[in-house]
Amino acid sequence: MRIEVTAEDIKNGVPMEASDCPVALALHRATGRMWRVDSRRICPNEKFGDMLSFPCPPAAAVFVCRFDDCLPVEPFSFEFEPTT
Repeated sequence: MRIEVTAEDIKNGVPMEASDCPVALALHRATGRMWRVDSRRICPNEKFGDMLSFPCPPAAAVFVCRFDDCLPVEPFSFEFEPTT
């Protein structure tokens, strides 16, 4: 599925907060589930720390690093196919 990280997600996102980053907000909007995102993995919120995780797509990983460092970011999209 294509995940769209919008300007609104960026505005509402919180740096260094895995469940409140813009990518996690966009995933929640697209799937109806809560997610935790860092530059390496994407996990369903209720499974964070468990074995269930998905690799963070490269474009999302770069975005997360920039956002967490309070650098300028722009809306973007990426492909994500969770198997749960």
